[in-house]
Amino acid sequence: MRIVTSTNFCSVCKEGLWMSLLKRVSLLDGISISTGSEEYVKLRLRLLPFGQFRADQAERLPGEEYSIQWWKEDKDMPQFANETTIRVDENIYGNWSVFIQLHTPEVRADLYGLLHAQARVELLPGNLQPHVNFV
Repeated sequence: MRIVTSTNFCSVCKEGLWMSLLKRVSLLDGISISTGSEEYVKLRLRLLPFGQFRADQAERLPGEEYSIQWWKEDKDMPQFANETTIRVDENIYGNWSVFIQLHTPEVRADLYGLLHAQARVELLPGNLQPHVNFV
């Protein structure tokens, strides 16, 4: 455990801080959607700034990174793997899902799934104002 006069945290305390923070927030801060009439849709994820998205890359921990998977109608879309912004030009309509996972060496066991986030976006013909559901 941490010695209170030390400016550094032990590994147990660091893991506890991660879990305490992530109980209150989601890694996925939101999804923005933009359209180019009926020709394409862009889906852009807003993630908490960890891993490769830290503002100061000098603060990035070795091994800390996000992995991102996209699906359409429960079919994996590997061409969009690890992308925070996707542009869909064809077969726009339907249910899109995204699964986000943060990998960090400071958390050994994620018993409650706090290092994961998931959302669904429903795009309907004639209505590209999507319904976003955070899971």
